[in-house]
Amino acid sequence: GGGYYFALHWEPQKDEGNEALPTTDTGAIDIVSEAVEDVAKIQIKNGQMEYDIIRSEAGYTIPAIGNTAVNELRVASAFAGLVKISAERKITEDVSKVSEYGLDKEEKYYVVHKNDGTKITVLMGDEVPTGGEFYCMIKGGKKIYTVNEQQMSYIKSLPEDYRVSAVTSIGDVAAVQTFEVYHNASPVVKIRPTTEEEFRSSIMAGAWTMEYPWTEKADPEKLEGLFMPFMAVKATDFAESASGIIFDYEVRFSTADAEYQFSIGNAAGENVVYLRDDKTSEVYIVDAALRDAVAALNPNDYLIKFICLADITEISK
Repeated sequence: GGGYYFALHWEPQKDEGNEALPTTDTGAIDIVSEAVEDVAKIQIKNGQMEYDIIRSEAGYTIPAIGNTAVNELRVASAFAGLVKISAERKITEDVSKVSEYGLDKEEKYYVVHKNDGTKITVLMGDEVPTGGEFYCMIKGGKKIYTVNEQQMSYIKSLPEDYRVSAVTSIGDVAAVQTFEVYHNASPVVKIRPTTEEEFRSSIMAGAWTMEYPWTEKADPEKLEGLFMPFMAVKATDFAESASGIIFDYEVRFSTADAEYQFSIGNAAGENVVYLRDDKTSEVYIVDAALRDAVAALNPNDYLIKFICLADITEISK
């Protein structure tokens, strides 16, 4: 129908005879062109959602998600993409037409806060009829442009999207130094490296010792299988709070570089459970296989088993 014809044949309104616009070396039209180091904060608003990305020498923070670690590379990419944007096309210099492009509502915009106290507000409007671009202008400016959909994706991103989804990232299972599991605050298993004194006092000593529920030698190969699920834990989502969650398992382990302490809770949905970082109180949603691993843990399975052979005639004497 007519809508299809319009979308197929739509072209931006042309303004002829206007003064030349600032361009980059590649010929692209600059809308905002600030150096990252000159910007202290970006305020983002999309409808009812509003949050800040703050840059400092220490890195980036997003107060809306508290002290949660952020994905530095992703945040840095978004920050750089918002402080330096180029237009795909100039649409018009007739700013009386802002309502035609959805720029009068000021529902979607971001504010670049520079170190010197000055601000630049970038208004984002409707999507163009043919798709792939959005109308855009500087608040108080005289020109309306289009920008690519990547710019709008930054505005649509939620603060939670910048969280680090990797709960743990330990490259080598051999890095684990201690490992403990508790159920309802009672120990299930405690494993530690065998001490030098234990090596000297027993010819049967191994690299690992199970300290609880028995003081026995533990099988290194089997322990690797026990440690492995905790080496690269990745969150599929985040919980707003720990309210109503029952955390009945606790896992503590350490490497030379860090100590970890997690509580594992009940189901958060199909094939996922709650996991709380007991050091930060952050509550993640992770694969239920993590809970399955500790719930099925039988300390006896990780002991070194020895078969002793003796002459039965000697035993009978």
